[in-house]
Amino acid sequence: MKKIVSLLLALAMVLSCTAAAFAFSDVNDADTAAAAEVLRLMGVIDGYEDGTFRPNRGLSRAEFSKMAVYALGQQDAAAGYRTSTIFPDVKPSSWYAPYVNLCAKNAMIAGFPNGYFMPDSGLTVGQAAAIIIRAMEPALDLTKFPSWPLSYMVEADRIGILEGTGISPTEKDGNRAISRSEAARMFVAALKNGFGGYKDGGESSISSIDAGTGKVKLSGGTEYDMAKPFTSTTLAATKGTVLLDANGKFVTLLPESTAGSGIVNAAVIVAKNGSTEGFSTLSDGKTYKIYKNGVQIPASEIKKGDVATYSASTGSINLCDTRVSVYYEGCDPNPNDPATITILNGTVFTVLDSAKATLSAYKPGDIITVMLTSSGQIAGVTDLSPNNMAILGADGKASLFLGRNLLATKAESLEHAGELVKLSSYKKDSVSFSEIENSTEDFDPVRRVMGEEPLSSDARIFYNGKETASSELGKYAILGDDISYARRNSDGAIDLLIIPGTKMTTVIYGKSRYDSESRTLSITNGDGTFTHSTVYTVSGNAYVGAKEVTTRIRHFDSEETSVMFTECDTLAQLRNVSKTAFSGKTMVTFGGKSYSIPSDVQCYNADSQSWVSFDDAMIYSDTYTLYASEDSVIRIIEVKR
Repeated sequence: MKKIVSLLLALAMVLSCTAAAFAFSDVNDADTAAAAEVLRLMGVIDGYEDGTFRPNRGLSRAEFSKMAVYALGQQDAAAGYRTSTIFPDVKPSSWYAPYVNLCAKNAMIAGFPNGYFMPDSGLTVGQAAAIIIRAMEPALDLTKFPSWPLSYMVEADRIGILEGTGISPTEKDGNRAISRSEAARMFVAALKNGFGGYKDGGESSISSIDAGTGKVKLSGGTEYDMAKPFTSTTLAATKGTVLLDANGKFVTLLPESTAGSGIVNAAVIVAKNGSTEGFSTLSDGKTYKIYKNGVQIPASEIKKGDVATYSASTGSINLCDTRVSVYYEGCDPNPNDPATITILNGTVFTVLDSAKATLSAYKPGDIITVMLTSSGQIAGVTDLSPNNMAILGADGKASLFLGRNLLATKAESLEHAGELVKLSSYKKDSVSFSEIENSTEDFDPVRRVMGEEPLSSDARIFYNGKETASSELGKYAILGDDISYARRNSDGAIDLLIIPGTKMTTVIYGKSRYDSESRTLSITNGDGTFTHSTVYTVSGNAYVGAKEVTTRIRHFDSEETSVMFTECDTLAQLRNVSKTAFSGKTMVTFGGKSYSIPSDVQCYNADSQSWVSFDDAMIYSDTYTLYASEDSVIRIIEVKR
């Protein structure tokens, strides 16, 4: 293959993301990307299922009404407005009824002269500006707005909600349709000027996210609960203004302006290990931090072939080492000057101007190894070995990891659904999937530890191909055999877990009851009763630990789920254990042997025949009967007088 040059500075906009799991695959400018992420954290937007934002698409009047309600943080209040009938074409059964009605009741929107709202009609820039202005100024004197839409456009410019949108305060712009990109930037400009009445949490940046507890920590150590929980964000480490709701919960972060700060529309391909050549050009001579896979690294950890982009808002160089060997399917407009290329079963990628020199040596039908930026743009062609990971959703569709970003592709394989794979393509209409696995220990979702190794605060967990919080996996340990992959960051903490989801095994501890007629086993503990079929015969009402196996069988148009108990082991009994044998709530010593006590230990009061808390069990009696599993862990504590 043709050798790539060591330094590529491209005049094609690069979306620079520091440490995010969420990046819209079709957003090509940093301002729109930042605005979209600000609103995503608030729940105002979610994007589309294919990972796109569709920035140039228009908005309906109904869609914008919902966005306005969520941006104001009034989505919970909207439920009370569903049954109102204000406009004859907004029926209570319509999805948008509560949002339109709330906006109307608060004088943010008005219907047309005929009394209709026309929810599906396209929204104009002037209408969007008017809605935001009325929300910000409830006692608005409408006599000061004699000329539609010019009066509102002038006012919008005066109060700053057109700043950074590219919209001019003219009648021409006011009468045209507004795009999703412009609407996002307008909302962010409004938030910076007091929209929603959020509390100013001061200037800071996000240093870590704890998905398990739903907390976000800022630089300086201040910690907040999240108003709307999220697991990761492209705004991580970005400097900006923190917004808090009335309860003091973190709502979002408004990034500082990036105008004139470094070269944000450029990429550098690292020529040799440890090299920072070209980085100072990217940062326009400013100091910078270096991030790779969302973690700050020293220059010594930079590798040949890393693709570097610059984020002006965070003052950071962001490295991506994703390389994919692909069949070159097509290009636009031609092979000599491709603005985009098509690879991976019809996935279209934007080509940086600097990459055109290397791409022009190839044509559709060739096999090439492409290098990607953290936003999924083509930065060059290389003869270095491929290096990539992709997660397949439950539907079998693959999304490439770009550092900590995910980029949706059109490659798919139902056979590998939920798995972490390596992608490659060596012939037309064909993508190969090679599963990536390593050995793991059991994972405790409550303590967020694998074996005794902790998860990092910003660890990402994918179950059945979908990113999820550890708290959504239940309270019982997931066996290491059911976890296909665990990755450790430079600090030694686990920052990525892949649980394919075709099978997940947990162990339920409690009092057993077996029904021989139906061949079902019931396990009862403080969390309830779990009843499933089993192939094992269990006698008596012993305290046991039973493996609950959930299996998902995927078909092309459906998915079947079955749950059953497999192995069932009787717990070892330790009788007449004294209270003095306990070392707090975590350890007990009996018969010369130490046993650990997990935080989810089950406690049973045999007198009242009820499940109780650990503290209540300790108060009730001075001696106990304990039941331990083979790994010397106390699973059941029984008390009676």
